Amino acid sequence: MNAMEYVFFVGLVCILFLIEWGYFHLADHFRIKDKPNRRSSHKKSTIRGGGIIFPIAWILFFMFSQKTFIFMTIGLLIISIVSFADDIKSVDNKIRLVFHTVGFAMCFFEMELLTILPLWLQITLFIVCIGAINAINFMDGINGITGLNALSVILPLMIFDTSTGFREPMIYLLAALIVFLFFNFRKNARCFAGDVGSVSMGYILIFLILGLSFHVWLPRTGISEFGTSSLESFEPKYILMLAVFGVDSVWTILHRLFLGENIFQAHRRHLFQMLSNEMKWPHLVVSAIYGSLQFIINMWILKSRHIPMWQLLACLTILSVVYIVAKRWIIVLTRKQKARK
Repeated sequence: MNAMEYVFFVGLVCILFLIEWGYFHLADHFRIKDKPNRRSSHKKSTIRGGGIIFPIAWILFFMFSQKTFIFMTIGLLIISIVSFADDIKSVDNKIRLVFHTVGFAMCFFEMELLTILPLWLQITLFIVCIGAINAINFMDGINGITGLNALSVILPLMIFDTSTGFREPMIYLLAALIVFLFFNFRKNARCFAGDVGSVSMGYILIFLILGLSFHVWLPRTGISEFGTSSLESFEPKYILMLAVFGVDSVWTILHRLFLGENIFQAHRRHLFQMLSNEMKWPHLVVSAIYGSLQFIINMWILKSRHIPMWQLLACLTILSVVYIVAKRWIIVLTRKQKARK
């Protein structure tokens, strides 16, 4: 950033801070709070929906950037509205599914994926993206984990200075994350992201990653231009930019299916939940481990011009082995502790 960008960035952080503070007063008045239950990892009633500044930050970018990404922004609004409604009062899953589908339709239209992909692949992509956005939402279970995961994507993108149409929204998102983490990355969080925060941020991250994967925009390689999206140009390495959350989510779903549990019900079987609840590791430590690991992976992805498929599979395999071994260790240790009692 140059001097003018720093001044703008500081001003943006201050504006978002005031917006967040104002939301806290509204949330207190209308009792938009997350009350702890037996599946929760927190013990105090906490304001829900603090992540509302994520879509607000993107809308500010949209307003001051000559209406860049108009269809994606409409999709973000659609998804954010139903998510915020769900934070206030539970919304039926079928209704949320409709909103998510329409939102991603706008996202795909923005990137022209509805024209370059065959129908069967479009349907597959809808299923994967809707599943991913809900997985990101389910992973929002302890202080700091959603914010640091998003930061692990945004910071590497800014460090490697992507194309001109890509860098500006990063500044707005980084400012929003700094404000949110100021209130959330604490032992006793002042607010949680809520569905509006985790789902909207998930939607934004998926949009950015899909854009890189299909070369809608190109990382800087000495030139500053937009790429041309095509099925042939698909680059799978960028999918690993959400690998840590992805591995925890997929293996946890398989574990719950093996146990015969309803995968759509709230639970405490994610690895990060077991580290926090069974092992009593501090929330901030667990979140920092997840975020740091994803940050390292993302730096590797963006620094490398091309990554062979075997290396991508090796990365997923290593993460999977770590997940399985760690979870097995926790289960065995917990059983031994119960047996002693």
